[in-house]
Amino acid sequence: MARKARIEYPGAAYHIMSRGNRGADIFIDDDDRLLFLKALGEAAERCAWQIHAYVLMRNHYHLLLVTPNGNLVEGMKWMQGTFTQRINSRHRWRGHLFQGRYKAQNIDSNSSEGYFLTVANYIHLNPERANMIGEGRKWQQLRDYPWSSLPHYLSFKRQRPEWLHAADVLGRMQWKDTPKGRRGYAVQLESRVREEAQGNNGINSNDKADQSHPTKDQWCLGGDEFRDELMERIEALLKGVDKGSISGADVRETGERQAEKLIIRGMRLLKINNADLEQTKKNCPKKRTLAWLARSRTTASTRWIARRLLMGDPSNVSRSVGVIQNTKDKEVRRWKKQLLR
Repeated sequence: MARKARIEYPGAAYHIMSRGNRGADIFIDDDDRLLFLKALGEAAERCAWQIHAYVLMRNHYHLLLVTPNGNLVEGMKWMQGTFTQRINSRHRWRGHLFQGRYKAQNIDSNSSEGYFLTVANYIHLNPERANMIGEGRKWQQLRDYPWSSLPHYLSFKRQRPEWLHAADVLGRMQWKDTPKGRRGYAVQLESRVREEAQGNNGINSNDKADQSHPTKDQWCLGGDEFRDELMERIEALLKGVDKGSISGADVRETGERQAEKLIIRGMRLLKINNADLEQTKKNCPKKRTLAWLARSRTTASTRWIARRLLMGDPSNVSRSVGVIQNTKDKEVRRWKKQLLR
C-alpha cells in the first residue's frame, strides 16, 4: 500500500493530526488523556521537539510542533506506538488505536503571512468549533477546557510542562509572556469565539469545523517559494524509490511539476507549441512521445498528462507509453534519445 511522503529537515514545523481507528474514540476518560500527554512529553524530551500547541478531542488530536533535529518520523513512531501499548494495556484492548498514518502538514514558520500562528489559534479554538464551549455546556469559556495547551499558556511559566513553548505564539500575537500578555491572548481568542458564534447560527458543529479549518485540502501551508522548496525535497526523496510506493497530494503536485518541466523541454526539442497540441490528433507521434516521457520519468498521472497534452481519455496515454516504448520507427527513436539526454 502506498504511503505518504514525510518531509523532514532540521527546524521543520508541522501541523499533526491523527484520528481513532474507524473514527472511534481515542480517549475514554481523563486518565487516557494524561497517558497521552505523558507519552508526548517523553517524545519531546527524547527527540528535542518543541511543542507549541496541542488539543485532545474525543476521537482525534492536533499538535503544532517544530523538530530542530529533523526527526518527525522517528519521534511519532515512538510516541504513538508507546501510547497505543499503554492504553491497550490499561483497557485490555488489542489491535490498532489510530486510523492509518497521522497527517503531517509542513508549515512555513518564517512567513510574514502568519501561517504558524493560524495553526496555533486553530488548535486552541478546536473545542469551541466542536460546540463544547459556551452557556449551558460543561466549559463556559475556551480557557476552561483542560485538554489543550491554552490553560498552560495562561498559567505561570514555572507551572507549564518544560516541553511546551508558549512564548513564540504569544510573541507572534504581539504579546509578551507576562500576566498582561497572557490575558491579552485569552481575550483575543474569546473574542474570536463570540464572532464565530454570531456568524455561524444555524450551522452544525461539523460544518463549522470544516469551514474554519485553515489547512483543509492543503498538503502544506506556506507561500509559493516555500512550496517550491518542499517539492525539491520531495524530488530528492523520490529518486530511486518505486513511484507507486509513495502517494499524497504533495507527491502528486511534485510529479506534475516535474512532468511540466519535461514537457516544456520536450516541446522545444520537438519544435512544437501549445497551439500545435490543439491542432494535432490525440495519437500524434510527437504527443505520444511526450506522454511516454512524462509518464515513464515522473509520478504524474495519466489523467494529468492527457489533460496537459490534449489527448482525451487517460487510456490514450497508457497506450502511447506502450507504443513508444516498443517503437521501431527510426525518427521516434531519435526523438527518444534527444529527450533523454
